[in-house]
Amino acid sequence: MVILSDIREARSRLDGITVRTPLIPLEYDGRTLYLKPENLQPIGAFKLRGAYNKIASLTEDERARGVITYSSGNHAQGVAYAARALETKAVVVMPSNAPAIKREATAALGAEIVLVGPSGVERQLKAEELAAQYGYVIIPPYEDEKIIAGQGTAGLEILEDLPDVDLVLVPIGGGGLISGISTAIKSAKPHREISRRAGAFHLRRRSARSIRGNYDVRAHPPLCGRYSHDLGRRNHAGCATSCPKSQDRRRTQRCRCNGRLAFPSRASAGIQPYCCGDQWG
Repeated sequence: MVILSDIREARSRLDGITVRTPLIPLEYDGRTLYLKPENLQPIGAFKLRGAYNKIASLTEDERARGVITYSSGNHAQGVAYAARALETKAVVVMPSNAPAIKREATAALGAEIVLVGPSGVERQLKAEELAAQYGYVIIPPYEDEKIIAGQGTAGLEILEDLPDVDLVLVPIGGGGLISGISTAIKSAKPHREISRRAGAFHLRRRSARSIRGNYDVRAHPPLCGRYSHDLGRRNHAGCATSCPKSQDRRRTQRCRCNGRLAFPSRASAGIQPYCCGDQWG
């Protein structure tokens, strides 16, 4: 199980590799919300934190074998970037319908791309097959202690920049980011809230619905891993409901821009409940 010392160790490995992203204050209806723009990372996403920590933690013999992962975009680029920095071969299994811009960005970082069908299970199975065949080390997108510890470094930065933070809202995909951030914050500040509502943890494994063009926080993470799920429960993290559609477009559009920095719609989903005035218990 990931603990605070694992996250601190990860931060040491990431020194000089990842960007220590700032907290940017956003005034909204008389309240101050602080945004952490992880799109300022070299690959444009927080995924580099976990990917680099994992690959840097491998032995020399393991890195010499090369690494492989399965991802449709951000984790793929994180692994490719980290592998190039650590002079390790990277193979990435991507779905054939992955955005061309993400395939091209991953290839530009030196990774070998293997395309399969659109199913997430299909690309994981292909990665496992190639790993068994060629001896590659698998770098999972989220279900791994080193990955989670790397993502948790963002939580340490939040606490250092805003020690009196009351509530931290985290968008959820596979569960690695919220697992790492909740571990960092709850270990150091046990009474802080991590996306908690109504005193219950609603993060359900392997159960989700999607809304076209909008990340629905109510949907819970698609394919959230068992380890991430259990770690989130340990840290008492919970899910919030997102804004009704009629309010979402109107309110998060205002939340999404701050000066010259634009926030992607998926990233802004984490702040929708706050902007919509949901009650947090």
